[in-house]
Amino acid sequence: MKQFIQKAALVTVLAGTSLFMSVAPAQAAQGLYSAKALMGAEVYTMKGKHQEVGEVSNILLDERMKMTGVIITTGAILGLGGKAVYVPVGRFSVKTEHPDKLDEVSYKVYVDASEKEMSQFPVADQGWWVGTKKAAVHAWDKTKSGVQSGWDAVKHATSKAYDATKHAAEGAVDSVKGDSH
Repeated sequence: MKQFIQKAALVTVLAGTSLFMSVAPAQAAQGLYSAKALMGAEVYTMKGKHQEVGEVSNILLDERMKMTGVIITTGAILGLGGKAVYVPVGRFSVKTEHPDKLDEVSYKVYVDASEKEMSQFPVADQGWWVGTKKAAVHAWDKTKSGVQSGWDAVKHATSKAYDATKHAAEGAVDSVKGDSH
């Protein structure tokens, strides 16, 4: 039972979060994608001869657990060498193999680039990780503070409108009371 729950959780971990911006041509959306099956998936170029250029070595999620992209290890020979590049969501698509069998589902990833253009993606090394993480934290904090200041502005405007309405209503009541005496 524990294994079933783990598999179910893994399959649904990214469901409903815009996991992929597009799917491979001529394939309908699958609804659920397995992060476990995506790890190690073969990666091909969409442009040119659809050449295999590497494999998915990591999946990156933002603060809201929404997928932002994948790390693809390119140019490795027998698992050695090569470099890791970051490919953002929207620049790759996924083709599902064996979609109806959880234990057999697999993917092929197609990057919207030629083999030469693959070198233009950022190298995902320690420096990239630290800089990107700081930028993401800053963006998240800015978004949170923007939302908070927006909420504060709405509360203030609503409070002012309420007070003005209350004052006008009290004035109208006083006026009616004054007219009836």
